[in-house]
Amino acid sequence: MPSSIDILTLRDRVETALSAELGTYVYQNAATTPAVKVESGIIARTAQPQKVDGLEVVIRPYSAGDLEVYIGRQIAFHDTYQIWLKQWDITKSVSTAFSTLLIALTDIVTGHIDPIPRNTALDSLEQAALLVKYRRI
Repeated sequence: MPSSIDILTLRDRVETALSAELGTYVYQNAATTPAVKVESGIIARTAQPQKVDGLEVVIRPYSAGDLEVYIGRQIAFHDTYQIWLKQWDITKSVSTAFSTLLIALTDIVTGHIDPIPRNTALDSLEQAALLVKYRRI
């Protein structure tokens, strides 16, 4: 059975696990924040960064939640999210961050999307994603 957490806890776990690898968002006013973003109707969208330096993590819904009713009429939703790792630094890879996150979230990881290598001809980023499922009551 998946762990019982919420989206903010998931974001915090990701940010903590990847603290040594995370890049930064740079905003128009020169302010910076860790490059972790949650795309969800639950979290209000904030100002968009002008630039991303290093590793960016984007957490987004993957599927509609499953509903489960337990004895005593307790209800739980099982949410599935994709956690995308995007490496903006052409001298680095997502492989270490992917392995680190896989270990840190082993209790909720349900799968992965094969890494997408950098394609310099198309100016694309190296990317990889994990699928996680967790229970919210």
